[in-house]
Amino acid sequence: MAGILAAHLPAAAGSLACFNSLPHTWRGLVRLPAAFAGAGARSDDGVVPTQVDGDATVALVEIPAQGWLTLRPHGQPGATTAGGRTLENALVRYDVAADGTLAAAI
Repeated sequence: MAGILAAHLPAAAGSLACFNSLPHTWRGLVRLPAAFAGAGARSDDGVVPTQVDGDATVALVEIPAQGWLTLRPHGQPGATTAGGRTLENALVRYDVAADGTLAAAI
């Protein structure tokens, strides 16, 4: 069955095609292949939320009923660090105040 689907789903090299055979929309986490490690993911609808979970990268996707979604790596791999009340990567830094409010976005 995988071969039949692969022949008909539009997925370029380095991308991931996800198929939903259910009669309703499916929303959940998809484990991404190694090519996505450290990078985000993008679909035709825009950027897809991703998160590193142990040794894997997962994406939160919504796939239409009896339809598919193609994911492509998005952005450059980069480190995100969190410590105390600070979250930062190469692009942005957020500092959180002791009461949980945003103290600074740099």
